Amino acid sequence: MSKTIGERIKEMRIKSGLTQQKLSDLTSISYTTISNYETGKKEVGLFNLSKISKALNVSIDYLYNGAEVDMLNGIDDRGLKVATALKILVENQMIFVERNNDYGKMDKITFNYHINVTQFINKLYDIENNREVYPEPEMMKDQFVLGFANILNGKKRR
Repeated sequence: MSKTIGERIKEMRIKSGLTQQKLSDLTSISYTTISNYETGKKEVGLFNLSKISKALNVSIDYLYNGAEVDMLNGIDDRGLKVATALKILVENQMIFVERNNDYGKMDKITFNYHINVTQFINKLYDIENNREVYPEPEMMKDQFVLGFANILNGKKRR
């Protein structure tokens, strides 16, 4: 059976020689919250998962999938990146497939946060197409992605 995100966090924390309190200090995430992540009592949002992965010196992909793929920074396999992103969206109920035919084929995909997603994509295009305006465009995009992740983590299904 595959390990959960919490189990992988605990495993990597122990391998790194860190207590839950020390990981808490490094990430500014409460000790109780880290304990709840490790025991599966609470789901880890992307923003906190990012903090934890940095503190443990592993990729988000490893904590999420159990494989050191680092789809955000390492490999140049766009198909894998997109497929993994779609898998995460479906698993987190951020996109939904509607089947309205007799064959069970997909008719329509619904995204829960349409307006926010449109704004997000437009902002990323703006940063990319106006790189001279932004002093550090890559850092700006990373910060924007984390901010958007926080918005998604705080949203409930409509």
